[in-house]
Amino acid sequence: MISQSIDKPRKTFRRHLFEKRTPLQRAVFIFVSVIFILYAVTLIYPFLITFLNTMKTSAEYWEDPVGMPARLTLKNFALAFSEFNVGEYSYLEMLGNSLVLSVLSSFLAVASSCMSAYIFSKYKFRSSETLYGVAIILMMLPSIGTLPALYKLMIDLHLKNSVIGVSLTAAGGFGSYFLFMYATFATISWSYAEAAFVDGAGNFYTFFRIMLPQARGTLLSLLLLSFIATWNDYMTPYLYLDRNPTIALGLHQFEISIRQGSANYPLFFSGVLISMLPVVVLFLIFQDTLMNNVSVGGLKG
Repeated sequence: MISQSIDKPRKTFRRHLFEKRTPLQRAVFIFVSVIFILYAVTLIYPFLITFLNTMKTSAEYWEDPVGMPARLTLKNFALAFSEFNVGEYSYLEMLGNSLVLSVLSSFLAVASSCMSAYIFSKYKFRSSETLYGVAIILMMLPSIGTLPALYKLMIDLHLKNSVIGVSLTAAGGFGSYFLFMYATFATISWSYAEAAFVDGAGNFYTFFRIMLPQARGTLLSLLLLSFIATWNDYMTPYLYLDRNPTIALGLHQFEISIRQGSANYPLFFSGVLISMLPVVVLFLIFQDTLMNNVSVGGLKG
């Protein structure tokens, strides 16, 4: 009985794919499926080769970079925490710098954008539309033009090579996160806030307890995207944290030492895969929330 109930959806699915399609539709479906399968293989293959290379010695890697290791071992993953050093900083210290920078920058970027978006979307005051237009125009300007001034400011304030100091640069209040939160708050009815005001609630209470929880889906998605972007960011640590590297900068500097012949690629690949774990774990945990908000945002747009 159970096997029949399982086979029935399979037959229905197979009939939907093939029996109800014309020969041309079947050919197109098979062609597109093959293309996507080949594309998936091109994405998985580099990770598979990288993982296999972590199990090799340096001599084995140079002998056959794409071959199978002589024996399966995870020794290089353990060595990454003891021998993967950049200057005076160990692998764990660089991971810690990345974690602190990613958490603080994500929180400050999303929190500041959330508050500014709420103000511009719900409070109409003199010159609010003008300021909104100015904010949009500033987003269109290339950020590379402001780097010299920001770099000098960081030096003058003695914030260079400070992870906490660099994270403060994320608290701009505008940018792409501002647009997402502005669109989200614009869809939330103001009647909720009016009801709270009637009950005696203030502006801060209404924002944090009434309006913000209704935007938690978008808020969580932006926090996740911001964390991933900051974790993988290389340019910001390269400019401001050259003496206090994050894992992204540390991997680059370790690769330079490889080219000079003072390190080995299996150890480098082990460090790369370990650095991917926090991002992969976060995505696996929150993938439903992230994809649901992307889908809903696309439907509303």
